[in-house]
Amino acid sequence: MTYREQGFMPEAVVNFLALLGWSPGDDKEIMDITEIIDRFSLERINAANAVFDVTKLEWMNGQYIYALTDEQLLERIKPYIIAAGLITEDQITKRRDWMLRVCHLMKPRLKVMSDILDGAAFFFTEDYAYDEKALQKHLNDTAVSLVRDFVQTLKTIEPFSATEIEQTLRTFVNAKHIKARELIHPLRVFITGREGGPGLFETFEVIGKETCINRLRKIVKQYEVHHE
Repeated sequence: MTYREQGFMPEAVVNFLALLGWSPGDDKEIMDITEIIDRFSLERINAANAVFDVTKLEWMNGQYIYALTDEQLLERIKPYIIAAGLITEDQITKRRDWMLRVCHLMKPRLKVMSDILDGAAFFFTEDYAYDEKALQKHLNDTAVSLVRDFVQTLKTIEPFSATEIEQTLRTFVNAKHIKARELIHPLRVFITGREGGPGLFETFEVIGKETCINRLRKIVKQYEVHHE
């Protein structure tokens, strides 16, 4: 029940358990129940003690999640994000296309379904946690000045698509004679609260122009207030 609550898929757990004391005789590890049954033989059972490697189970579960369609993933994560109060069933129905875009971005980054709560909270709410270490690393005069200037440029982007956002950012950093990462890293932390995550430009597009601008302005203002 604990594994189920964490968001391990039954199919992945069955696959993992089948390989604890048996192997098909090759390097193939991802197999559905039908293939496991077809290939199973007593001769391939290993006499050595099985090792329950949770890291391996998480990897396998991530492979199963990645194989889901965006629609299938949405149905699997719904109970988690609704229970956490990040979104309601009605909101999911009304914003289904948007939710599918979130699923598409997050799918490669999920090991278990419950990872969506921490890894994607910034898509759903303004009350998401910041990685304090990452924030302090990038919250400085130089980064804030760059972000303040970039917000003005961000307002002009139309359509607000990943392609346009990336092109605009690279033009901006070239004009400033800086490396792209000097702006990309602070932007990611200020917008999502963390250093890692899905593609920044795609994330900007899904979050939306108004929300991105408001978040960046909020960080800039808070920094200026504390450094007057």
